Amino acid sequence: MKNIFYKLNFVIVFSVCCLNCGNDNLNEEIKIKKNKDKLKSETHKIDDSSPKSEFAFSSESISPAEAKNHIGDSITVHGYVADVYVSEKVAYLNFDNKFPKNTFTCTIFKKYFTSFGDLTGFKNKNVLVTGKISIYKNKPQMILYFKHQIKILGE
Repeated sequence: MKNIFYKLNFVIVFSVCCLNCGNDNLNEEIKIKKNKDKLKSETHKIDDSSPKSEFAFSSESISPAEAKNHIGDSITVHGYVADVYVSEKVAYLNFDNKFPKNTFTCTIFKKYFTSFGDLTGFKNKNVLVTGKISIYKNKPQMILYFKHQIKILGE
């Protein structure tokens, strides 16, 4: 009887150990799958903003004054940068006139400053910019993330 009890106890303990080991492996597989899925979604986000898709210059472009008619569109705008204002957190490239009489603005946030180099170098230049038009304080704007979204004409 004792022998059967020990064998039964051994089988139960062995089964529990195997199940726990299996759960650990299963949990590890679930963690790996979640990390792979997270990586895929992050990679997809990066691919969506690649220069070959959203930020490729269009063969057709609009003027800064026309930008207000294209809110929500990804488009290329050509125009004259009348003024560049750089603060601690954000930079503005104002088109056609200095703020507040500007017709269109390109906005660059601090974390992207380094990729553009000297932002004041765009002042008094004719440029092409490409990206998505949005509206801020009732004026059209485009947020720039990458240097390849802006091209100085004639250089």
